[in-house]
Amino acid sequence: MPYLVGVPELSVGYLMLEEGTFGRKADRFRSIIQAMGKDRPVCSNRVQALEKLLAEAKDLAQKRNEYVHALVVQDFKTKEVKLRIKGTTVQNRRKDCGPCCKRGP
Repeated sequence: MPYLVGVPELSVGYLMLEEGTFGRKADRFRSIIQAMGKDRPVCSNRVQALEKLLAEAKDLAQKRNEYVHALVVQDFKTKEVKLRIKGTTVQNRRKDCGPCCKRGP
């Protein structure tokens, strides 16, 4: 499998394919590109750009996980649909989330 990643260093391919969450893989990849940046100073601008993109990707993955594991609850008193994220009920962020919000009593 490490051969399929297409990196010239086989050990780097093994590191990239280790199991774990996206955050762990991103941290591992960040350490790999930092090490490669030290060996190739010409690429320092690209390494910095990749580090910024990895940080943004980790943030997006965290937000995605919050929504994936959220619960949709309906408040029957106010007839509103809300999200429950990590035990906290959040108001619907959209004015019209779909046909379920337009239904009457």
